[in-house]
Amino acid sequence: MSRRLRGTRDLVFDGVEVITGLVEKTHREVSERWLRRVAITPAAPVVPVIEAIERGSAGLTYGSIRGVNRVVAALVRGASDPFFGDAEDLVAGEVGSSAWVFTQLAGVVNGAIGDHLEQRDNGLDLGMSLWREGRRVTPRGLPRSPRRLAVFVHGLAATEWCWSMHSERYAGEAKRSYGARLEDDFGYLSLEVRYNSGRRIAESGLRLAEILEALLAANAGAVERIVLVGHSMGGLVARSAALAGKRRGHAWVERLTDLFCIGSPHDGAPLEGLTHGLTRALGLVPAAATSVIASVLDARSAGIRDLRDGTITEEDPDDAEALARLLPQVSSYALVATITRDPEHPAGRWLGDLLVTPASAAGRGRRIPFCTEEVFPGMTHLDLVHHPEVYAMIRRAFETSHSA
Repeated sequence: MSRRLRGTRDLVFDGVEVITGLVEKTHREVSERWLRRVAITPAAPVVPVIEAIERGSAGLTYGSIRGVNRVVAALVRGASDPFFGDAEDLVAGEVGSSAWVFTQLAGVVNGAIGDHLEQRDNGLDLGMSLWREGRRVTPRGLPRSPRRLAVFVHGLAATEWCWSMHSERYAGEAKRSYGARLEDDFGYLSLEVRYNSGRRIAESGLRLAEILEALLAANAGAVERIVLVGHSMGGLVARSAALAGKRRGHAWVERLTDLFCIGSPHDGAPLEGLTHGLTRALGLVPAAATSVIASVLDARSAGIRDLRDGTITEEDPDDAEALARLLPQVSSYALVATITRDPEHPAGRWLGDLLVTPASAAGRGRRIPFCTEEVFPGMTHLDLVHHPEVYAMIRRAFETSHSA
């Protein structure tokens, strides 16, 4: 927890810098607009003098605020670092505990500004790690040597807890996640990924590929089958990891048999597309208030921006058939939801699961060759993470795959 507390402290001081910059920018725009009006009046000759005085005083004021903030930050860091240390979170805590709440908030912050956290080496940066039953595990620290491995990847602004947070509501038992059921039904060892969802999706995919390669090396000869299951952005990260691993000659991808993309925006997320358009439009409006809003929206993370087009790789982002071509042994599944009971209803086609449209979740725009597309009517984006009907489909796919 101490590393997270240190990160929270640093983020407060970073926030003061950002807010000061926004206020200064707004002040400058308002001042410039007023001076332009004065410049067309008889008082035009004194405009340069007024401008010089105004800029000097404003620069002194905002510079002083930044200077004081940095001095205070340095003093606070010097006084508190010996108490905080660099301890990592090894236990997530029970649902509702302070550690659990802090972890969920960190997930949200990572989704929003995770690239900034990484650049600043902030303690709130979740990085990427493997978790099991609320505890962090390492490739060499698995509870048993796995023959079959299922890896679950969460979506934007979430953590590994998303897989079991509402399982009691749907399965009648707390922590009864898809992973727990796969262990009971097919003997898989289930692991969950926690990662900074504000980073570029391609970066997260590469990091996941490296972790899985290390895991395979640490359990040489044991792992026969690997399954990746990703929700929302997690499905894009899983696809990216498979491509990155194959292109780098990783051994783990040869054991990858199944890839489930649950409500993943392969063709992009409409909400991010709308945000992008709104940001550009507001930036064109000559008003201080809209300029500030545009600046705030423009600060969203690189991970969120990647969702606009569903970008998963830097090499060839438009090559939708790359995964099927490079890894022909992998059975890939697109799980799609609509809020309407009738999937063909116009509202269902346009709104999808409220965050991802059916066309995007099925990768139709990119013509991604999924071996199976399953539609779940009457569900929202979050229902897909826990619903018994979704697991029933996953179970059927496993039964078919394991009987082959």
